[in-house]
Amino acid sequence: MAQIVRGLRHLLGIEDPSPAESADLSLFSPTGSDDELEALEEARLAVEEIVIPKGQAVELLPRSANIRRMQHELIEHYQLTSCSFGEEPNRRLRIYPNLSR
Repeated sequence: MAQIVRGLRHLLGIEDPSPAESADLSLFSPTGSDDELEALEEARLAVEEIVIPKGQAVELLPRSANIRRMQHELIEHYQLTSCSFGEEPNRRLRIYPNLSR
């Protein structure tokens, strides 16, 4: 999973997050596990690099129900809309831009 996050960062031309950015995501992660933080980082990157600036919807990688719930909470923090779709174990989030901005 870490390779995917690194690949997304490379494709988007952004550096690894600073420790302060990672600490902010821990507010949305009850256990602070690597899987949770990587999934939240994936959602944060999608929102900050694609959904908000480009106004494009983004589909995230398949995740467990608990991790998707955390991603939904993070998306709400950005005042955006998200929904889960697909069948387990490939259920995933789609994040939608706020068209009224």
